[in-house]
Amino acid sequence: MKIVFMNGGLGNQLFQYIFLRWLEINSGEDCVIDDSPFFGAAVPHNGYELERIFGIRHQRLSTYFDPEVWDCMVQQRRGVDGIEQLLRDNGLLFSFVYDTKNYFYDGPALDIQTLGFKCIPTGNTYYHGYWLGDFYFRDIAEILRKELVFPKFREIRNLNYQAQIRQSNSVCIHIRRGDMAALGLSSGPVYFSQAVSYMEQKIQQAKYFLFSDDLSWCCRHWKDLGLEPLGSRVVAVEGNCGQQAYADLQLMIQCRHFISDRSSFSLLASLLNITSPHKIVYSRWH
Repeated sequence: MKIVFMNGGLGNQLFQYIFLRWLEINSGEDCVIDDSPFFGAAVPHNGYELERIFGIRHQRLSTYFDPEVWDCMVQQRRGVDGIEQLLRDNGLLFSFVYDTKNYFYDGPALDIQTLGFKCIPTGNTYYHGYWLGDFYFRDIAEILRKELVFPKFREIRNLNYQAQIRQSNSVCIHIRRGDMAALGLSSGPVYFSQAVSYMEQKIQQAKYFLFSDDLSWCCRHWKDLGLEPLGSRVVAVEGNCGQQAYADLQLMIQCRHFISDRSSFSLLASLLNITSPHKIVYSRWH
């Protein structure tokens, strides 16, 4: 059995799912999602979203145990997210592979970078990480684009945004605040001002669609973000929050060009976009 850790919001879950599918295809074995972070008192964001949004009904670790046993495991797990130590303590793991070290596990651990991407351990293996980047996606892009299909818009608001995006030389600006800002990891106004200047030099009559989890902050820093001279060529996308937040990503994907923040949403938008083969991506990921 190969178990893939999954946590966080939709962006995290999608990258972890991309890795899971890459692992399945390259190993020839089915993988199981460790969905334990979506149980208990501190469930992140909107909980597990892949099934609700995309109809993905993948094997989940919680279904391998009786409900009473699973509840006990969730209560006993170490740290905020990890259940991997419990699996090791009960002799259920042979290998542990990671791409980031924020795990709660005291057994032997293999760094995916050292292990080599194509070297996949045999036996019961737990994979802990976020797997950000385009490596795994590129390898199976066509398969993923068929699996990650959003539901069609029904709201007039989003249908109008979609029409504007498709009918213009659209540039997605994604500004990620929230917990990233609290951790000091969000991009400042100077970065976006420089990005807008770059796009203005490269694209004729660009129309900018602003996506953010903190539009009020964006409004307060409108001039510093380099948006004021653009006038009506900036559209702030509003109304997609809570369980509807995925609609922002759905709209972002349809833009022709991208100004990306340090965010999984930003990276996913440019990766999943297939309508703009000559897209320009101004990104903090490179």
